[in-house]
Amino acid sequence: MKKLLQGEDVKLRQATEETNKLIAVLTVENEAAEKKTIEVQATKVACIAKKESIGVEKEEADKDLKAAMPFVEAAEKALSGIKDNDISELKAMKRPHDICRLILDTVQILFLGALVPVSVKEYAIQKKPVNFITDSYEEFTGSLLQGPLRNQLMFFGSEEKNLINEETIELLAPYLELKFRDDDREVFQGDIAKGSSSALKGICEWCRAMSDYHKASKIVKPKLRLLNQKEGELRVAESQLEAAQAELAAVIQKKAGLDAQYADKQEIKEKMQAKANQLKRKMDQATKLIDSLADNKTRWTTSSQEFQS
Repeated sequence: MKKLLQGEDVKLRQATEETNKLIAVLTVENEAAEKKTIEVQATKVACIAKKESIGVEKEEADKDLKAAMPFVEAAEKALSGIKDNDISELKAMKRPHDICRLILDTVQILFLGALVPVSVKEYAIQKKPVNFITDSYEEFTGSLLQGPLRNQLMFFGSEEKNLINEETIELLAPYLELKFRDDDREVFQGDIAKGSSSALKGICEWCRAMSDYHKASKIVKPKLRLLNQKEGELRVAESQLEAAQAELAAVIQKKAGLDAQYADKQEIKEKMQAKANQLKRKMDQATKLIDSLADNKTRWTTSSQEFQS
């Protein structure tokens, strides 16, 4: 009985040591989990704040951009009025009208194409003399009519209009602001171009709309660039938050495993403790019985001797 009790006591001490080791590990893991939770929460708060800030700035930029959209719509409307027959008519011109030469120069400027060196030339527009910069029709711009010009204009208006810069606008300005000397009317007008060709009317209005779009949108372009940068930063922050949450989940999972091990060890320890207590009670009872029997043995021995006497 005593040996059995001693064996159970050894097992109980071992179980206690293992449980205490697990408690120490759990303490460290709990601290790590708590620290990681605080870090993830801070990252989440910063990420949400950044997202809300970007949302406000994007809303403001969208308002500014909407102010420029009527000019985009005007450019699209101008092109929608150009028919394939109109372009064919321009191509068939053996001697293009002077207004055609100037309008094609503005297209060349928007396309960042080459022009002849600057010199002065006299034009006849609506039978009125106009002195202006020498056009580049023979050298460069006449070739625009040989390609898919309408498609090129549509693509530029859809995909490349935001590439227009201040230098391009400065080069366009003299064309758009050109006036007749006698009546102070602007030469670069759709109605004036229409006198030569319906296609020229659309191209003229498209070029002016592109210039107007840039002037209206140049305020929003830096905002859009900044928004793109901040949205990139937000994607990085969201990625960091996702990684931190995954790390926290791993820590919590590990802690849950340790908690389960601790519960198992604690259950084993409690069962062993209960068993040891039960054995101790039995041993105590046996000891009392043995002590009682020892007392009776002395009494019985004395009684036996008396009986013999």
